[in-house]
Amino acid sequence: MAFEIFPWGPLRRYTGERDTYEALMDMKECGFTGSCFLEPEDGDACRAAGLAPTYFLFDETGAISPEGLDPFYLSRRGRANVTLLAKDKSATPQTIDAVMRAALARIPKGPAKVYIADEPGATWLPRVRQMADCVARYRSDLTPYINLFPNYAVCGDPDISQLETETFEEYLAAFCRAVPDMPVSIDNYMVFVSKEFSEHSGEARFYQNYVQVREACDRFHRDFHHVICSNQLRAFQPIPTFSNLLLQATTSLAAGARSVSWFTYFGRGGYLMAPVDDNTDRDVRTGTWYLLREVNRRLFSWGSALFPMDYEGLYFTHPDAVPRAHALSECADITHFSADGPCVCGVYRDGGEPVVFVVNCSLQKSIRADIAIRGQKPMVWSVEEGKWREPILTTTQGSRSPMWIGAGDAVLMRGRRDGK
Repeated sequence: MAFEIFPWGPLRRYTGERDTYEALMDMKECGFTGSCFLEPEDGDACRAAGLAPTYFLFDETGAISPEGLDPFYLSRRGRANVTLLAKDKSATPQTIDAVMRAALARIPKGPAKVYIADEPGATWLPRVRQMADCVARYRSDLTPYINLFPNYAVCGDPDISQLETETFEEYLAAFCRAVPDMPVSIDNYMVFVSKEFSEHSGEARFYQNYVQVREACDRFHRDFHHVICSNQLRAFQPIPTFSNLLLQATTSLAAGARSVSWFTYFGRGGYLMAPVDDNTDRDVRTGTWYLLREVNRRLFSWGSALFPMDYEGLYFTHPDAVPRAHALSECADITHFSADGPCVCGVYRDGGEPVVFVVNCSLQKSIRADIAIRGQKPMVWSVEEGKWREPILTTTQGSRSPMWIGAGDAVLMRGRRDGK
């Protein structure tokens, strides 16, 4: 296993001059390590491009009618996506087993993820569990992929809400109880939904997602996976910028994410300024593609360094606005911390040694930081060199310079192993 970055959404496009291999190579060049959602016949092109595949599953039995379905749910051959079984209360265990068995038989051999469901309500979960069990029963080389709602989805009674539970915590617990051994994956687009935190409580809600998910992951011993946003969701909401893309990526790692997915790589309809504009015949790289390539470069370096380590916890320099957030003062390993702006810190363990990932929470300005880990000035991870090094804290003239962290950016640090 390894840290993975993949685009959330299907490969199938309305138009486009390039073939599948060219489109996948474009993703590889943008810094992705995994593919978007593929059809079974795309597997060879995906592996040739050097990406880890994620597949859609389609009904081969005729149990799901394709009539009137959104193109998202249809294969090139007009087959319906099996995810529709998850929401179908009339689907029997026998139907689910037959549909899943036939769909899985079409997936090429070898490790891959298979898409089961996105944002299921609580009443869907028994069927989601059955579908995941079919993957384990018939294709143990495959991993089921399930993604959940964020905390700003609608709570309430079944059939009249999105979560179909009274609280987000109940929703996460229901998933963990119903679907054993699966990571908790959520999407969280609040940076864009709140217009870059300009709307009331948007910033607190963004970070509260992390706190609530971490509580569930720690309680049920699950890994955390995160889906974040790389397009303009609505015309009245912000466009992707380097700082808002970077902040989503860095806070994901601060919260211990084991993979990051970007919604969405191809722009369609109202999803504007996505990395690739799919509203023309030319699959044009937008400015977002180049911003995202750099974010993914940093994300992969940090994520790969952190992936083998054990995650310990998330700490805030300004915890009061986020219910149940842990204050940085609770982390005994960080013996000194000063910064001229709010930060969040994710703490990992490399053996017995603390490793700290510090994020500048501002979307507008750089900050200066002075940090000690167990009384020592830390070493920092160089994304460019792929190794630990001394932080650069002097100018070319030899005078003292503070450690600077750009807007939305982060620094990965650890105590000195030699004790010096």
